[in-house]
Amino acid sequence: MGVRAGGGASGGMGSKSRSGASARGNFDPDYGDVNIVAKTMMQDLNQSYESLKFNYNQQTNAEAAGMVEDVAKGDYGFASQVAQTVAGRAPKNSLYHSYGISEKQAYVIAKAAVEHGHVPKTSGYSKSFHQKVAQEAARKQAAKQQKWEAYSATYKKSSTKVAAGSRVYDSKHGWGTIGKVITKSTGYVSVKFDSGKTTGAMAFNLKGEDGNPLKKRPK
Repeated sequence: MGVRAGGGASGGMGSKSRSGASARGNFDPDYGDVNIVAKTMMQDLNQSYESLKFNYNQQTNAEAAGMVEDVAKGDYGFASQVAQTVAGRAPKNSLYHSYGISEKQAYVIAKAAVEHGHVPKTSGYSKSFHQKVAQEAARKQAAKQQKWEAYSATYKKSSTKVAAGSRVYDSKHGWGTIGKVITKSTGYVSVKFDSGKTTGAMAFNLKGEDGNPLKKRPK
């Protein structure tokens, strides 16, 4: 899956895969986490044809392909052999190609790339970038938890039962009557609204006659 054409001496990557070459060589210790490099390389090389053709992933794909090419051309023993095998999967008549690189292959190639300074100088391969992503994910999770706790503290369950015959209110369809309970565990019910429309609804989206929700929203 690279942005390349034709076969090279390393087994299938052409000049287009070298578009990231200028980004490599000036090695930064921040790029020295082999697991991060391997994981990112797998993502970059195993993209779909559609993703590469219609989105903006060609550059990352090409940089990853260039890293494989550098290791394939190097004299790094088993790592170079593995890289040559992976590089050889690129068809000569395709500009966009998924290498189908495995986790073990990615780790072997990444280790050699880290040790010999062939890691692309892009943020996606850096340890600090992945730490930033993890911190942002943690922040969003904390915010979600706070929102849930605030909701739970003010939640008051309706005295109206989730049962056939109960009168309920939906913000979109207005008042109606539960015809039957379809899934008891989740509170999925069939409601016939006063407007004449019958549709399925989740109990947590419905209010009872006292104005409180029939069921607590899922976390």
